[in-house]
Formats: sequence, C-alpha cells, structure tokens
Amino acid sequence: MSILVWPPPLLLLLEALVAPAPAATTYRPDWNRLRGLARGRVERIPLSEMTRDEINMLVQELGFYRKSAPDAQVPPKHLWAPAKPPEDASEHADL
Repeated sequence: MSILVWPPPLLLLLEALVAPAPAATTYRPDWNRLRGLARGRVERIPLSEMTRDEINMLVQELGFYRKSAPDAQVPPKHLWAPAKPPEDASEHADL
C-alpha cells in the first residue's frame, strides 16, 4: 500500500524506468532496398567569400524565386522551384 501514496513525479519516474520503449527499438530500415538507390552529388559553394549581392544572384541562377516584398504572392510556376511539383499538387493548392 505504501507505493500508492508516493509523490506522482516519483511514480512517473518508476513507470518510465520499467516500461519498455518500443518506438526506439522497432524501426528497422530495409537496407537492401536502399543499396540500389543512385547516390546524389552535392555541389559545395564557398559562400563565406561572397557578398550578399553575389549570393542573391547565385540563388536566382539556381532557380529559386525571390519575392519583391515580404507580403507579395509567389507566382504558381515558382511555387515548387527548383524542385519538381508532386503528382498530387492539387492537395497543396494553398501553398
């Protein structure tokens, strides 16, 4: 009976120590499926040597869109740029 009158934080600590943690132990990636994927290449660009204007020009050259004002609307053709829009883009019409 003495366990029932322990302070609640102590009971929660005991429960956390005794209860198993299934979320941390049940994830198993399928490594065989991942081996066949093509490895992407990442281009590294040293930004520390560039000015703000040069970085802004580079970002626009890479296909990113910059709004003219913070509250301006983004044109539909630039909503997903430079990424490709998903097949079900109609679900995300509010973006």
